[in-house]
Amino acid sequence: MSEYREIQGAAVQSLASSTGTIEGQIWYDNVNGAFKLEAATTVGAWSSGGNLNTARAFLFGLGPKTAAIGAGGYTPSFTPTANSEEYNGTSWTEGNNLNTARYGISGLGTQTAAVAVGGDTRPPGTQYVNSVENYDGSTWTAGTGYPVAINFVAGAGTQTTGVIFGGGVPPFPPGRTAQTTEYDGTSWTTSAPQNLNTARSNMGSGGTQIAAIGFGGSEPAASNKTETYDGSTWTIGGTLINSFPGRNPGGGGPNTSTTDILAAGGPPHKTEVEGYDGTCWSAKPALATGRSNLAGGGTNISGVVFGGDDAATVYTAATEEFTGAGAPLTQTITTS
Repeated sequence: MSEYREIQGAAVQSLASSTGTIEGQIWYDNVNGAFKLEAATTVGAWSSGGNLNTARAFLFGLGPKTAAIGAGGYTPSFTPTANSEEYNGTSWTEGNNLNTARYGISGLGTQTAAVAVGGDTRPPGTQYVNSVENYDGSTWTAGTGYPVAINFVAGAGTQTTGVIFGGGVPPFPPGRTAQTTEYDGTSWTTSAPQNLNTARSNMGSGGTQIAAIGFGGSEPAASNKTETYDGSTWTIGGTLINSFPGRNPGGGGPNTSTTDILAAGGPPHKTEVEGYDGTCWSAKPALATGRSNLAGGGTNISGVVFGGDDAATVYTAATEEFTGAGAPLTQTITTS
């Protein structure tokens, strides 16, 4: 019988992760003690991930699916929480809490360099704040306050070159703003950027400070609009197939592209999912758990969603991971 070395011209490698492997390669996962195969999906699909430790909705979150963060939100006790968790693609780990418990936070950045902006610190609509906190992968520290008290903003970019746009402003029910504000890690600038064409809150977002995207949201009616930003001007983009109010995946990063965005869920507990290629939106496989007010991140090839409410007052801890058509996929080889 031929051996793997004779067929492939090389022995099976012992590796800690699939980094650097190619499609068709068999390798030994020396962390988990299993042989694995690098394959590719033929169709996009959602799979279950590890549950959040704290079920909640209206939380701040960003991806990718192997390095996501979820913080703040509204718990089943109808109380804003300061809880912060990190995801490694398998399970959620408790981190240090936010300094201020709040829901409706949004922001930008990565799991190790995030910016959380605004939110509400009391039961719905009674105390919008302009609080900003910066995260270094371990600790949340107070940053320079946002120019106005705000809730459900959208964001893109990094902790030192970011942009925040839209959002809800008091009084409750909130007005919507088209304001666009850039962040350099220390201060906020509102003089140079142009405002959104349509004022709205609760948008999905992604990209960078000079190439951002905002989509869906509330005008207050559910919106199907997409806009892209080049650092000075907002331009109308492709129209969503469905209107997507509420929190959407792609919330600020670390996705740095405006051409591989994923939109999912939204009121009333939608399962619909769409992907954006820079020009138009197309339908993707549906979520297993329909939900509103969720968080997430990543791309239309590799995405993640978590939290939200899957009934009127039932908050979920469920996490779902998305692997797009043709994306690399690691499979465990089993023997019997």
